[in-house]
Amino acid sequence: MKNLHITNSYKVWLIKSMQKEIKDAAKRDYNSDDPEILLNRGYRSMYIEWWLHNIGYYLTKPFCCVDVVHKTNLRFKDVDLEEWTDERGS
Repeated sequence: MKNLHITNSYKVWLIKSMQKEIKDAAKRDYNSDDPEILLNRGYRSMYIEWWLHNIGYYLTKPFCCVDVVHKTNLRFKDVDLEEWTDERGS
């Protein structure tokens, strides 16, 4: 399964910046110029997943003194945009 890993994604909120990061990762990791075809999903779904990660990061940040919350917060810090299979739809 193909995957685009965006490090420190919690710092990015603008669609234009997200699209640039996604395109750069697709080019870097798979030498692809079209992330939508590469991952079998549209940009809109990638933006929504990214925003949900960002929201999760900032909601859990104040409670990082609790070990399990801190681990969850670290998972939200980066986003992994995975390829969708035909069963999931696009």
